[in-house]
Amino acid sequence: MIISRLFRGVPGQDKTGKTPGPLSKVGQNLAWLLAGKGLGAILSILYLGLATRILGPAGFGQFALIFGLAQTISGIASFQSWRLIVLYGHDTGTIDTGLKETACKDGVGIGPASHSIDAIANFGFKLDLTAATIGCVLAAIGVHFLAEPIGWDQQLTRTAMIFAVITLLAIRSSAVGILRLYDRFRDGAAADAVMPLTRMVGAMIAALFFPTVTGFLVAWAASEVTTAIAYWWMVNRNTPVRIHPWSSPSMRSVIKQHPGIIHFALVTNAGSTLTALIQNLPLLAIGAFTTPMLAGLYRLANQLAQAMMRIADMLSRAVYPELAKIRAHQGQDAAHDLTRRTTLLALIGGIVVLLLTIFAGKLAIRIVAGPQFVAAYPILILLGVGVAIELAGVALEPMLTASNRAGRVLAIRMIATLALAGALAILLPHYGVIGAGWATLIASAISLALFTISVRRLRTR
Repeated sequence: MIISRLFRGVPGQDKTGKTPGPLSKVGQNLAWLLAGKGLGAILSILYLGLATRILGPAGFGQFALIFGLAQTISGIASFQSWRLIVLYGHDTGTIDTGLKETACKDGVGIGPASHSIDAIANFGFKLDLTAATIGCVLAAIGVHFLAEPIGWDQQLTRTAMIFAVITLLAIRSSAVGILRLYDRFRDGAAADAVMPLTRMVGAMIAALFFPTVTGFLVAWAASEVTTAIAYWWMVNRNTPVRIHPWSSPSMRSVIKQHPGIIHFALVTNAGSTLTALIQNLPLLAIGAFTTPMLAGLYRLANQLAQAMMRIADMLSRAVYPELAKIRAHQGQDAAHDLTRRTTLLALIGGIVVLLLTIFAGKLAIRIVAGPQFVAAYPILILLGVGVAIELAGVALEPMLTASNRAGRVLAIRMIATLALAGALAILLPHYGVIGAGWATLIASAISLALFTISVRRLRTR
């Protein structure tokens, strides 16, 4: 009853109820994201179970550290081009989201994208290429300096480098932005489903024929590549946008036409850097200063918590395009109303997540990974509370970003990252992996408090 009320009577819905309001659109977008991610959540538990049981705590810890390093480097190098494409794409004019299937002639859709939208999309793709190049350099540096503290031998060091490069070159952020610009969440859901399916098949093959850390990393690398291919196939098939990096308008001309675009890209890059550090710094710190086995326990707890955190991530991705659209066409008050309703819905989800973590967490660990990983339960409780906090603030960051307050988002992420690093420095030496869980929880709470204050100040202006 409460949820049904949340999805009614929002600005933008006509009196007959035929035109969906913005929160209804968020619900539709979220439904398509859940369609892809729901399958992924189920399969992720299965292939996580295979990896933990085959590799054991120490082997899974090594696997987790390599994967975490690749994610960190990818986040540091990323420009979050999907956000840029959605925001500046809507600013260029009306988007024809009625384009369902675009027949193509000579590589141009029957309903071609405007020159401005094509230019923005190609700009985003070029940013992704730049990020991949920078990331490869960072990967070489990171692997070189972390190999000895973490305890990688020559083979694992080489494997870590190759895995990081493949992850970086599997470019899809700009494709995600193009699909969301045209409300093609259904296509995004289909492309998203490719990753867990590929990982599941790859994990089964690795478990049967290559039961090593390298075997599972190959499966994960294959999933990155196939998912990128699926996303770009959907863009080419179902949107009028065409990527021509060599013949499209130069990046300089796009920057000249949109003076704030490079600032937005740099700020969102800094934001993704800080987010990547928040997500992976505890894992890497545990691996460097304790043992891979403890890193494996933390990673398992984090994976189970992140399975629930995907709800927050999907809701954030679903609400951001609507906030950008509403702010561009209906104004700030309508965007604030959508934020308030989405936050109330997310609070309900946060309570559910917290209850599931407390009462079903230990059983979930036993079923998924076996009794040797039960020591991860206290960590899961702390991370579960952190996920509930993140859910409560899921609409706040998109609201600030859509309101051209990306700098504010960056400042908040920076403060949260510094708080995380400080808490890790104090708690990890004394309390070990439990201290890392507390540090993550503290950073999440600080982040929510600052986002809440910023959004309230935004409305009073």
